[in-house]
Amino acid sequence: MASIISLISDQTIPNLLFIKEFGHQAGEFIFIGTAAMQQKGKTEALIKAAGLESSKCRELMVPDETDIAGMEAFFEQHFGRESGFLVNITCGTKPMFLVAHNFFSRPGNQVFYLPIGQNVIRELFPRNSESELIARLNVKEYLGACGISYEPLAASEYRDYRMLKQIMKEYRQNGFQPEQVAGQRDNEFKDFFTGGWFEQYIHYRLREQFSLAEGFIESRVKINNFPEPHRAGFDNELDVVFTRENELYLVEAKVSMGQARLNKTLLDNILFKLSALNRNFGLRSHARLATLADLSVEPLNFHKDLRRKMKVLGIEGIDDRQKVLEGKLFQ
Repeated sequence: MASIISLISDQTIPNLLFIKEFGHQAGEFIFIGTAAMQQKGKTEALIKAAGLESSKCRELMVPDETDIAGMEAFFEQHFGRESGFLVNITCGTKPMFLVAHNFFSRPGNQVFYLPIGQNVIRELFPRNSESELIARLNVKEYLGACGISYEPLAASEYRDYRMLKQIMKEYRQNGFQPEQVAGQRDNEFKDFFTGGWFEQYIHYRLREQFSLAEGFIESRVKINNFPEPHRAGFDNELDVVFTRENELYLVEAKVSMGQARLNKTLLDNILFKLSALNRNFGLRSHARLATLADLSVEPLNFHKDLRRKMKVLGIEGIDDRQKVLEGKLFQ
């Protein structure tokens, strides 16, 4: 059987996709990285996310990822004139990319590249061709490749979608005031009617809108080993997370952001938190805010400032009350 060779860098998703696509053809998995990547546990995370047997995996470290001559000697030392390799050169450093491409472009090998943000595989050697990428990552696989483990909301804690739609009707009838709706419930249910229901409502809406299969969307995701430092106001919990076409989407769901008027400080804090979370998930992740707050009543200067802030923070969009009610999420 062939051996799969993966160049390791901070971006782990292309390697996981390649292994899912071609892993059935391989009897060995070789990961080539640097001491810095080993210290970050990138290979370890990939092996775990892909469900590979450790006995079939080998990790090699180049002595200096900037020294082209040294890397050529490194590849010669470890692989000589062997063949039968499926080589993914998407990741690693640029010098690693060049050396690996030149070294393995010989009869008996295949060299591939996966463009970020496109579900295609480009074969660079021996043919110059492009094919569709069939593999699709679910939430567990995507987060696992990022070195993150988590606990999602248990299936038993989800409420019936019809009930959530009824709560939405109550909100409309009560002027979208959480306190009025929650005030009609016993104390043990107040938190749910104040905000928890909306997370689940958004979950169902997105699952329905994008026809997401089980495992491809999760709610109230509690991160166990998040790399971001824990600090006040940063709870390491994601309201809704889903994967679609091998891209990750983080959604912060907030029923309201203030009562009579929008609390702009609260909005800023939410955006900053969402931005900090999003930075940990690579180049194929997107962050959005869904809310029943009505942003349309805010002045033009507010919206100009908000667009500028979102661009700087890397927040893709905000679905406010009007968009939620019209069913225009993620448009």
